[in-house]
Amino acid sequence: AVIASYAGSDDLSGELVVPAEVDGCRVLSVYLPNIPSGVTSLVIEEGIQQIANCDSETLTSVTLPDTLLILYNALDSCPLTEIEFPDSLYVLWGCANTLLTEVVIPENVIYVNGFSGTPLTSVTFEGDHVLAIGQIAFKRCNSLVDIEIPDSVLYIHPEAFTETPVTVPDDRIF
Repeated sequence: AVIASYAGSDDLSGELVVPAEVDGCRVLSVYLPNIPSGVTSLVIEEGIQQIANCDSETLTSVTLPDTLLILYNALDSCPLTEIEFPDSLYVLWGCANTLLTEVVIPENVIYVNGFSGTPLTSVTFEGDHVLAIGQIAFKRCNSLVDIEIPDSVLYIHPEAFTETPVTVPDDRIF
């Protein structure tokens, strides 16, 4: 099953918990483009494997499950100052235009993208599995001065570090 939108009251406030099961159906994917403006905390239950388009101008706290495999174009423009990504994650694409200053990329992630426009000062790769850094990975991250890119990276999009002080060697860009 896929939870494709929030259908409850528009005046919901506080915490929104996304269940891993609805009416006996297992939920594997969550797509929530219309989170009510009063929601400040989002909790995704264990069992859910993908999250997409959970954007909100009021989310300040997000709890992700250890079963999450794909975070795709999610959590953009949320006023998040911190987030912990689970080790289960393989695709990490999200969190553009947030207030994050530090990001730790879990060891199993193979693709990183979508942190553009954040005030990042630190990006740490926990493992050596990342294969690709996408087009808007760190674009317009003006406070990001240095980044240690793992040797495993085979592809860095030419625009991945546009408008940042980071200089990537030409032999790493494809």
